[in-house]
Amino acid sequence: MLTDAIAASLVKSRLGTMPRWARNLALQVSRQYCARLDQITPESAPILKTHDIYRHGRGHLAKYIFVYGDPLASALSARDVGQRKGDIWIEAHIYHLCGFGMPNDILQHDILNYRGQIESWGNAEDVFTVHYDEIWDRSDELSRFLGFPVALPLRRQRTERSLPAAYNKELFDGLEGLSSSLRETALARAE
Repeated sequence: MLTDAIAASLVKSRLGTMPRWARNLALQVSRQYCARLDQITPESAPILKTHDIYRHGRGHLAKYIFVYGDPLASALSARDVGQRKGDIWIEAHIYHLCGFGMPNDILQHDILNYRGQIESWGNAEDVFTVHYDEIWDRSDELSRFLGFPVALPLRRQRTERSLPAAYNKELFDGLEGLSSSLRETALARAE
């Protein structure tokens, strides 16, 4: 959702006077998925989405936005998509997140590398860090960070999930603590 909103806003801000067909074409080529940040080339689309971890010394002139959310909700969401799309999808998602483990362990171990994601992106400089629940409240800051107005779609309520019967509560409580700490840090930086 955020990637699409940023791409549409970039096209509108830079090409707003062009015919609609030209803007639509520009929108189609304005974004792509990048498995690893070191794969970015001058030929890459201007808007890239990744699940890679942040590694210092990339050498790319880019603006990074790190969006994170509730770690247990993320694991449950990945599990649900994996149940629809199969273990191959979960295995690819684990790879993209620089995680390790088997799909069946998603509620027992940090196979989605939540800790690594929070620690790498949360400690990076010049990264706009935002909890998913705060994207809409911080849209003006996001626009200033990117240098053009970002129009977000209306916020939809997320589906409430009940707690699973069996999961590693200690692990997910610890990951939620990391998330809360990053949230407080990000909000303090914004002030």
